[in-house]
Amino acid sequence: MLDQSEVTPRSTVVSQLLILTGCLFIGLFLIGPLLAFLAILPFYDNLTFAGMTNFISNPPNNTEGRMLILALQGVTALVGFILVPWVYLRWFEHKSIASLNERKTSMLPLILAVIIVLVVMPFMSSVIHWNANLELPAFLSEFEQAAKAKEEQLAKLTAFLTNIGSLPELLIATFIIALLPGIGEELIFRGLIQKKFSYLMSPHLAIWLSAFLFSALHLQFYGLVPRMLLGVLFGYIYYWSGNLWLPVLAHFLNNAFTLLMIYLYKQKVVSFDIQTTNYSTFWVVLSLIGSAALLWLLYTQTLKVPSTQNQEDIHYAGENN
Repeated sequence: MLDQSEVTPRSTVVSQLLILTGCLFIGLFLIGPLLAFLAILPFYDNLTFAGMTNFISNPPNNTEGRMLILALQGVTALVGFILVPWVYLRWFEHKSIASLNERKTSMLPLILAVIIVLVVMPFMSSVIHWNANLELPAFLSEFEQAAKAKEEQLAKLTAFLTNIGSLPELLIATFIIALLPGIGEELIFRGLIQKKFSYLMSPHLAIWLSAFLFSALHLQFYGLVPRMLLGVLFGYIYYWSGNLWLPVLAHFLNNAFTLLMIYLYKQKVVSFDIQTTNYSTFWVVLSLIGSAALLWLLYTQTLKVPSTQNQEDIHYAGENN
């Protein structure tokens, strides 16, 4: 155990979280959308900010409209999820993104992270199906109606963005829908928020709380539980491995594989739709057991790798109470 003076004070961590929250809000809701608008302005005549907002709500069903929304989403994600956290780390904490890695990694943990994401998919599919068909009590009927309306709107937007007709479109969509969120969301929710929560509470509670915030930010009640469980999965991969690149890889693969399968289905290369496929109980249980076994193997492998950080960075304030 460490003496309390050797651990970052709780008040400092809370201040950092508040500053980080403010930076993320400014980046995601102010600077990001503004820079996205300015970035596409030269390519579209007579486009106003209000017109862009209306366009996002009612996009035309064509390639040009899809590329415009992907560009807007990409610039916003690049600014809000990657550039802002990088600036925050450099300016307020005088650290680099590399400082978020407590351990180096090797090929085996990387391979295990990839396999875990693929093996867990049948189980996650069953959770997605359960959450999407969840019936709420009568006294929550107004909330249920609003949540379902929001879900339908987002489902239409998702279907529109994934209605990809060519390989170049697939590559662009993979970069914006899979790679940028894989890097940016893991940087924020695992590398920054989860790690800071771990100074204030048990690491397990920090993982679940940051996963809940990760899911809640997407504003999809009928996707809240499966997305939160994915956040928990990524959180434990980061906690056990001590290396941010493992959850980044897992997050990217989850999004990219789904996007690829949707594309192959629409191109009639595969005969099943990954978004609507229902797995039998046997495959769901096997998926859960297999994922748990692989996670345990990942846990045992990553513990063999020594830490590259000093003790202040890897001990939690709660351990000193």
